[in-house]
Amino acid sequence: MNENRNKLEHKDSHKPQSGFLPGNTDAQKQLDDWFDSLHTNDSQTPFGGNEDKDAIKQRIFNNVLERIEESEKDTKPVRTIRLGWLKVAASVLLISAISLISYQYWYGKKEVIEYVTVTASNGRVMQVTLSDSTNVWLQAGSTLKYPKSFSDTSREVYLDEGLAFFKVTHNKKKPFIVHTQDINTRVLGTSFVIKSYNQLEDVQVDLLTGKVRVSHNSEIIGELTPNKRLIYHKASAKAEIEELNTEASANFVRGDVVLQRAGFDELFTTLHNIYGYDFKYDAIVVKNCKFNIRFNTRLKLEEVLEIINGIHPLKYEIKNKEVMIKMKGCNNNN
Repeated sequence: MNENRNKLEHKDSHKPQSGFLPGNTDAQKQLDDWFDSLHTNDSQTPFGGNEDKDAIKQRIFNNVLERIEESEKDTKPVRTIRLGWLKVAASVLLISAISLISYQYWYGKKEVIEYVTVTASNGRVMQVTLSDSTNVWLQAGSTLKYPKSFSDTSREVYLDEGLAFFKVTHNKKKPFIVHTQDINTRVLGTSFVIKSYNQLEDVQVDLLTGKVRVSHNSEIIGELTPNKRLIYHKASAKAEIEELNTEASANFVRGDVVLQRAGFDELFTTLHNIYGYDFKYDAIVVKNCKFNIRFNTRLKLEEVLEIINGIHPLKYEIKNKEVMIKMKGCNNNN
């Protein structure tokens, strides 16, 4: 048996050799067939590849050989020894099968999630339908990352930046989670709007229907009911909730932009994404200004600027793709 063992070890350890079970080619064939029949579908295989599978097979065979060698050290008749090593081989294979099946169950089921990233171009609202029939509308300049297919336990998407309206398909067994850079919004089935721009100081969640829970770093910072807005302040990591007509927040999907209690940073970010112009203004001077404004994206930029001028006097100059803005500040909220 040691001679057989030495011959085996001198061969390529990554390529298991058949015929090592002494005097029993049928048992050898059954062993080879059993191992090769293990599930090797690329999407769920427990092996890293054929070389990985061959190496595991070789280790199992070696374990069988070691047990057989230990059995042959006994002084019992040859007939008894033969039955003994067959039992040893069977027990080792049983243990190995259980181990591999367990490995396949726990690790072979790991899903490889393929993501899609989309960005709505300037001046356009993009609609995306997810694999669970949830619909998402992205305002111009907004970016969403989502899986082609959701996992068995949850539905998670990433609003990298921008404004998005979510109409989530209800599924109480699989919560729907929207991740932004600062907060996570968790729902089962509802409709809501999230606004998250890198250049803005706040992140907003407006709830139209249902109920949502918003968290930051695993800490719950608010639960919303319809017609409530959560405002998360990035600098202080604090949140506040206010009441307003949240249904208007989703009107952008029809080309109507409605900004409520907005500042000029939010307004000019919105105009940049819709019209593609860069706005130059003194952000510190107008920091305290708040207003409500509504306009349709079919209007020309100059027409929208005139609407703004009617709310807060300003002077502007358009040159190439830049808009130079001059205006006074606000002492109190408007």
